[in-house]
Amino acid sequence: MEVYKNSFIGAIPDHGTYDVWPQSSSALLPKSRIKRFLGRYIFYPLRVFIATRIKRYDIVHLLDHSSLHLLPYVSKNIKTVVTLHDLIPLRFGGGLSSDQVARFRSTVANLTKVDHIVSVSEYSKKEAVAFFDLSEDMIEVIANGVTAQTASRDIESIIKFKEAGAVVLLSVGSTLERKNLKVLPEMFKKVKGNRPLALLRVGASLPDELRNQIIEVLGEDNLIELGKVDAQTVWNAYHGTDIVLVPSLYEGFGLPIIEALSAGKLVVSSNSSSLAEVAGDFAHYFDPKSASDGATALEKAIDLLPLSEDQESARRNYAYEFSWAKHVQKCQKVYEEILQS
Repeated sequence: MEVYKNSFIGAIPDHGTYDVWPQSSSALLPKSRIKRFLGRYIFYPLRVFIATRIKRYDIVHLLDHSSLHLLPYVSKNIKTVVTLHDLIPLRFGGGLSSDQVARFRSTVANLTKVDHIVSVSEYSKKEAVAFFDLSEDMIEVIANGVTAQTASRDIESIIKFKEAGAVVLLSVGSTLERKNLKVLPEMFKKVKGNRPLALLRVGASLPDELRNQIIEVLGEDNLIELGKVDAQTVWNAYHGTDIVLVPSLYEGFGLPIIEALSAGKLVVSSNSSSLAEVAGDFAHYFDPKSASDGATALEKAIDLLPLSEDQESARRNYAYEFSWAKHVQKCQKVYEEILQS
């Protein structure tokens, strides 16, 4: 959500016409659980209550659906918009407790009370309509953008993988259950071919059991975890890899797909939720519950290596259509339509 907020604000052509709260998410994310609770449910709602009554705002745009608990504190004279990223906990609780899911449901139920919803995908829009019986007319689908960066340096582990003749695979993000990383060991085991596979992980560390399963298939030297790194290192990983893997069961959008394509890379993705909508014709799809299907998709991608300059360019051009500037412009059009209605 921080990526979305920073990208959105960075694409606003005239910052002077907008107030942004908070300036940094760290204001709401102190280390103490008590302070986080007080900030999220008392101090920040109070600030919203006061600010929206002192200043003459036309619209308040909540950039994250999980901030909908703030809606009752916004002055009734102000139009409201919210960006809906996903409603995944309502379909797939994952590691959430029943109380956490109930709290999420109570928060996002405020979707019925806003003036308009910006959904980052058609899939998330359909989920909102299904769960809350919303009118489709009040939901505008506006895809996320991508802030592509060039590589600043080669990653040493990728160099070693390629020197050994391996196909370099990249997995980016969390290890939540819905990310479906558990399918990877069996999927790798079923891949046919003469070239070894190597996996680079960027993001949360793999659980020990899953890590050991992957090492058993690939070999200890062919799994490298970089951990949580800065944005430039992530882009270095995208540019250095051969194929990006997105085996998720549920996503509201699928930003790693667009980031991979903006680097001109092959994508092997599950065919679930929003992913096919985002990747279009530029991914090899598989049933996320079938390791065999995943292996077949991965084999098809490997057969295309190395990509030609034209093939890489086609992927980049597709990804460049996902622009944060376009996202903000379309949101501004929503604002105008709301104020005119």
